[in-house]
Amino acid sequence: LGETRSPSPLLLAAAPPLPAESSALCFMLARVLVARGCRQRPLSSLHRFVSTFASVNGERTDPRALTVSAWDVSFQRGDGVFEVVRVLPGGKPRALSLHLDRLERSADAIQLPLPPRETLSDWCTAAAADGGIGSVRLMATKGAAEWDAPPTVFVMWQPLPSW
Repeated sequence: LGETRSPSPLLLAAAPPLPAESSALCFMLARVLVARGCRQRPLSSLHRFVSTFASVNGERTDPRALTVSAWDVSFQRGDGVFEVVRVLPGGKPRALSLHLDRLERSADAIQLPLPPRETLSDWCTAAAADGGIGSVRLMATKGAAEWDAPPTVFVMWQPLPSW
């Protein structure tokens, strides 16, 4: 899986430039990992984790502009559910019905109301068709801290790691 090397300031200085779609957060995380002596991979490979499709409550959004409010209950108390669905060649989500079953069971357990199943399925299918081979991440939170706040549902597509 690669060799472990001691951190080197020269490695960071000589690192190739990040692709335009990579976020500053990935770069900072890579610096921290290298400084702690973790396995090193080229920083340019971090772009494989960047989403090219994102939606919030069904509205398509720039993946780099996704945010979660500090008042969101999932951020404050970890109150939310998620599912990751593999996307096969041709942009078809694998076993989407089974994943949605599990998501609904998890949401019921924490009393999290979800949008209708058909809506969730449509959102996942749109993300898969747009992205191709990879994975679709579906995350539902209880929304803002008010008791009657509607849930927030994020859907993102990501490519599979190459390693």
